[in-house]
Amino acid sequence: MHYAQVYLKKQRKEAVEERSPWIFSGAIERVTEFDHDGQLCRVSLDGETVATGYINTQTNIAVRILDFAETGIDQAYIRRRFEESRVMKESLLQGRTDAYRLIHAEGDRFPGLVVDKYGDVLVMQSSTAGVD
Repeated sequence: MHYAQVYLKKQRKEAVEERSPWIFSGAIERVTEFDHDGQLCRVSLDGETVATGYINTQTNIAVRILDFAETGIDQAYIRRRFEESRVMKESLLQGRTDAYRLIHAEGDRFPGLVVDKYGDVLVMQSSTAGVD
């Protein structure tokens, strides 16, 4: 998997220290190895990778964070995150319904993705290039 490299300005380190799921374009010093909007990226600060997400150079929210670590984003990663969300939601609902919001964007650590479950049917909404 090819990741773009996003380098943060040193004076904008709060972008990741506060664990915000967004990095605004003004916090970015430079981007290298960039191929296309929606591409996975590594976010670096002071020579250290501090987050993994995806980049969109066409918006003010330039990076949407998936993980605050150097993480490989692959099918297994996505399945694991979906399963964590499903288990948590179903434990809270305790069988009272089979319709619920499985993934609620940043709240479930999937910026730009909403997935609703209605019985055996899943309905997905994408609002970012990275999810597309």
